[in-house]
Formats: sequence, C-alpha cells, structure tokens
Amino acid sequence: MLRKFLDCWKGAANVNVENVTDSPHIEQPRPAATVFGRNLGRAVPFGASLPVPVEKTLEVLSAHAPAQFDLFDLNTDDSRIQQLKIKFDDFGCNPTGDHPAVLEHDMQVVAGVLLLYFKMLPHPVIPPWYYDTVLRVAQIPNPKNRGLQMRVLLHMLPPVSRNIVFSLASYLYISGLQLNFVAELFAKYLLRPSYEFTEHVPPSCVEAVAFIMEYAEFMSMRVQEPPMPSVPPPPQTMPDGTVVPTTDFKLDSVALYDYSDTDPEATLLNFTKGDHIWLIDVEPNDWLEGELCSNGQRGFLPILWVKLVLPQSVPGDCSDPHHDTRGVV
Repeated sequence: MLRKFLDCWKGAANVNVENVTDSPHIEQPRPAATVFGRNLGRAVPFGASLPVPVEKTLEVLSAHAPAQFDLFDLNTDDSRIQQLKIKFDDFGCNPTGDHPAVLEHDMQVVAGVLLLYFKMLPHPVIPPWYYDTVLRVAQIPNPKNRGLQMRVLLHMLPPVSRNIVFSLASYLYISGLQLNFVAELFAKYLLRPSYEFTEHVPPSCVEAVAFIMEYAEFMSMRVQEPPMPSVPPPPQTMPDGTVVPTTDFKLDSVALYDYSDTDPEATLLNFTKGDHIWLIDVEPNDWLEGELCSNGQRGFLPILWVKLVLPQSVPGDCSDPHHDTRGVV
C-alpha cells in the first residue's frame, strides 16, 4: 500500500523515493493530487481557472440543468459522496480515462461532492477581509448603483475566488432552483466574517449572496448593461430643515503607481501614486472606470494599478489584504 502511495507521490512531486522502504517511521505526506481541504491558492492546476472538483461538478451539473428540486438534499457524510471524493483524489494521482464526475449517474452525489469541497475549505471562498465591504455594497439603496458596485467588487477579488463565485452563480441561475434556498445553502461557504466554518450566517449575508446570484449574468459581464432599475434614494432632511440628496456608498481605492497620458483624445485617467479613486464600473479585459476623489476627473484605468480600501474585519494575519498567510489568494 505504501509503495503504491509513494509511486503516486513521486510522480506528482517529482522526488526520488527509490530507497524508501515500508518503514513505519516514515512520515507519509498527503498526495499532491488531493485538493480537498487545501487553500484555494494551492488548489488550482497551472493554466486552470477553477479547482478541479468545482470545475468538474459544475460541468456535469450544468449538462443536467434544470436541476431536480432535491439536488442538494444528501448529507455530505453520505457514503456515496465520500466514495466519489476518493475517486476524485485517485484520478488526480492517476488521470486516465473519463473523470469520475462524468461517470457518476446520480446528480445528488455529484452535487454533494461540490458541497463537500466547499465545506472542507479552510476559509470562505470570498476572503474574510472583503466581508464588511460586500455587505456594505449590498445595502446601497439604489439598485443600479448597488449592481455596478457589486460587480466592481467581485472583479477585485483574487482570481480563483472570483472565478468560483461567477461559475457557481451562473450555474445556480440556470438550475431553476429557488433563489432564496440556494443563497442560504451556499452563503456559509462563500461569505463569512472569519475563517472558521459555521452552519449559520446572518440574513444580511444571505441577502448579499442572493443578489449576486440573481444578477449572475451581469456580475460576470455576460450582460453589460445593468438589468436592475435606477431608483435614487429619497433625500435626507438635516436638523436645520435643509434637504440634501442622499449619496450612495462608493468603493474607494488607492493608486499603486503614477499614470499620466497627454493625449487629449484619450479617456484614460491621470493620477499619482497614493491618489484615492472611486471605482464606478468594470470594463472588459480587467479595466475599471474611476473618478478621482480630489477633483472629480473620470476615466479608465487598469485594475491592477489600484488596491481597494477595505475596513479591518479580521484580526491577526488578515490585517493586510495583500499578505495572506493562509494561502487564500
């Protein structure tokens, strides 16, 4: 048994194990092909956009859409789900023939493996330091502005997190399953304020996930124009009786580099490193539309030239969104 394991590990890790014996004192590392329980940052094969369990289960489930109403009813401890997980791991070590997900005829079992993968993640799909900002955006009164800001925010996520959210939301959108049910089911996997898994998340979290799923095609830019109406919030009355317009929350960012374009025909935004830029919308090929907070100048800028200003929501090693010691990104 150990020799079979070591042969698999040797091929995956490219190490020399010729002189290793079946000694009980040898520490047995987990096969490199296993992705269940790994951080998302270490679970995506080179050149891929999704972890294999997510990619394969959604591929199979999408081929059987619309979904049966009890698709996600199996408990993840079900022996059939556990057996399919083992087949996933074995296939990752020795990828020959059709993938086990394709060979599985019971869609409840395939759906159960998808849930099991998310449940075993050591962190939510959306990194915890984005939690407060997602909820803040989800509470923007004007539906159109809420949709635009949520789309920008989702495109600012780490690529693997963004790809999972878009792929999952797009499948659930076409599945025909009841929106509130799937939002409540997946919210605990997608959006939590901390790393620790919990079966229950606040209603505001479920509402944010439901909004993303409802407008999945717009969030992923398959639809360009906002499908939600523009309904400006009612004006505010100040203590002195003065009536002032209500201003929606806007995503704030900080420029990482200088940029200057002297072409009068250009629509690019000129800015200096450290400038604060409100993010208005996202464009194809990782471009943003932004507005300088200092003077109101608007234009386009590359998404990688700014970083979001996020509130501190997770203590300890999450204090810096660009320094993730748990490998979320």
